[in-house]
Formats: sequence, C-alpha cells, structure tokens
Amino acid sequence: MPLLHSANPLRKNDVLASNLLFATLLLTVGEYLVRLNIVLSSTDTFLPNSWVSVNWWVVAWALLFLLLRTGLYYGVRQGVLGAKLLVAFFFIAGAYFTTTWRYRVVADVSFYDMEGYSWLALVQQLLALAALVLMFKKPWATAPSGT
Repeated sequence: MPLLHSANPLRKNDVLASNLLFATLLLTVGEYLVRLNIVLSSTDTFLPNSWVSVNWWVVAWALLFLLLRTGLYYGVRQGVLGAKLLVAFFFIAGAYFTTTWRYRVVADVSFYDMEGYSWLALVQQLLALAALVLMFKKPWATAPSGT
C-alpha cells in the first residue's frame, strides 16, 4: 500500500487519519528527545557521564508504549474498528484527565502561558482531533453495487 494515499477510495479517510496520528507521534517523540537533551545537558555539570542519570526502565517502557501506539495507528490505517474505538477512547480519556480549569489547562494545553511546549501540545491535540473526525467520517466514494 502506498504511504500517503490509498488505492481504495473507501479507506482514503482511514489512511489520512493514520497519517495525522503518525504526525502526532513524531511530534511527541521529538518533544521528548528535546526535553531529554535539556535534562541531560543540565545534569552534565553534576555527573561525568550524563547517561548514568537516565532511568533505563523508563526508556524501555517508553519504547514499548511507542510500539503499541504505532501498532494502534497502523490498525487505523487498515480500517480496524477496534483500533479506531481505542484511539477515540484514549483521546477522550486523555483530554478529560489532563484538563484542569483552575489552572487554565485544557487537554494538556496550558492557556495561562502559551510559550514553549504549549504550542506544540496545541498542534498535537488539533491533529489528533482532525484524525478522529476523519476516522468516523463517511467515505466520499461509495462502493460499487453488484447489480
């Protein structure tokens, strides 16, 4: 199957939704790498080898989580309803549990100070929301009838 489009017009929305989800995944990985680099560069003065301070169990769990998300997004690309429902559930649950009205944080986006990673989080949430809409939208083309 081609990477950016589908030959089957009935699955075009699923492929586009999975591309958006993979984009959010790449943004998340990039954000964590930047944050890890900041942490490692700040601990450089305390430890001769800054890689000693990395908790490798956290890295292993993060890689497992990355693989699970990749498989889930690939399931969305294939049109699996269970994968779509899981992505929708995780998005809604994540938005609910990371919302704090008192501190002006909605779906992990801080509107109190829109600097730094808040813009990146806003872009990630908007891409994921667009993917959700595409996943459950009816396809443009209809299937050919057998008559």
